[in-house]
Amino acid sequence: MLLDNDVFREFDRMVKQAFNGSPGFDRAHLMPMDAWKDEQGFHAELEIPGIDPDAVELSVERNVLKIRATRPEQATDDQLLVRERAWGAFGRDLILSDHLDVDNIHAHYEDGLLRLDIPITEKSKPKRIAITKVIAQRS
Repeated sequence: MLLDNDVFREFDRMVKQAFNGSPGFDRAHLMPMDAWKDEQGFHAELEIPGIDPDAVELSVERNVLKIRATRPEQATDDQLLVRERAWGAFGRDLILSDHLDVDNIHAHYEDGLLRLDIPITEKSKPKRIAITKVIAQRS
């Protein structure tokens, strides 16, 4: 059963509100992310459940990938007992290496997971260098 007057939960809510600026906004839990790199490039998966993909905005300016999304607050006339899910506008900025091809970012959203794949630029990929064999002539 949920208690209507949990003092510690109320204190926690007030601290989060004071430090984050608005109720329902908890930076540490908005967009958990896993990121990794491999020989193809950089990859990231961000959890944003309950967000309409049309409400997600991705943009790149110089080498900063900006991820912005909005989860609307659910209006209700019922007596709210607990609100732990974040709502409102939130975002995350990823600083990208110059070795990544920001013109070919691929984004895919499925089941609350935003997947980003950013390939390595062609000029940054390892290249094999041919060695010319010189045959010395005897005189």
